[in-house]
Amino acid sequence: MGLTKRTIVLKKALLHYIVKLTNEVTMSSVSISLPDSLRVFIERRAEEQGYRTISDYLRELILKEQKRESEARLENLLLDGLNSGDAIEVTTEYIGTKLQRLVEEHANQGKSQ
Repeated sequence: MGLTKRTIVLKKALLHYIVKLTNEVTMSSVSISLPDSLRVFIERRAEEQGYRTISDYLRELILKEQKRESEARLENLLLDGLNSGDAIEVTTEYIGTKLQRLVEEHANQGKSQ
């Protein structure tokens, strides 16, 4: 079953939001030990690709991997959803009802705690 254009747009918007949320954190430091050959390689690649520091280069590599992982996870979730049963029409009323139910459930959780 193929993904519609709208589904792909929603997927990309959701992924952007997820990645943005995960990147809005305080920066911390990590030290790694590398053989000289890897250090030289990283320095060269960082310079070739226009990064100011090795840290910037490595951060970008990690963020790209994080994005790939998020995309794969989201793709699996979308496929699970598509394969979960008969399609339903999602109207404004449907969304309103779902949101109202979520608000009520959230309010009831606060009362029971």
